[in-house]
Amino acid sequence: MQDIFPHAPKYSAIVLIKNPKGIYQYGNSVAGPVFKEIADNIYSRDLQLHIPMEKKAAMEAGVFPTIRAGKQDELTMLCNELGVSNHSATEEEWIKAARNGNAVTWRKNAIIKDHVPDVQGMTLRDAIFLLEKNGLRVVHEGKGRVAEQSLSPGMRVSKGSRIYIRLS
Repeated sequence: MQDIFPHAPKYSAIVLIKNPKGIYQYGNSVAGPVFKEIADNIYSRDLQLHIPMEKKAAMEAGVFPTIRAGKQDELTMLCNELGVSNHSATEEEWIKAARNGNAVTWRKNAIIKDHVPDVQGMTLRDAIFLLEKNGLRVVHEGKGRVAEQSLSPGMRVSKGSRIYIRLS
């Protein structure tokens, strides 16, 4: 029994089902699923139960991540985490990326009230945030990053106008 049950267990559980319903009234079909839910919940929340993964380099040599546009603080943090050199010529909140050898240079992506922002290259989350913030109703299709937008960037819009974006 010593191998099955640790000397000082961190968790223990007993599942009792009073008057189970259905054809199969056995522990594995009645109490088992309840115990599984409890155990899965505990396992997902207690990081000490997980074996740490070996830390590897975030990128392979010669592979450059796709960075196009978005919120500057998030993209800067991502580049720093991946070890990608990045330089900013602007302190704008929303930026576009330009590749400069093995580095990224941030350029201003002007966001003007009541005008269509340029969301090409952004994630769906960032694109919807900016477009809806400017009063546009967004219809999207696809996955990935914004490849096309139906209204030209910089165009003046009225609140409630619809814009279609395609992601790829």
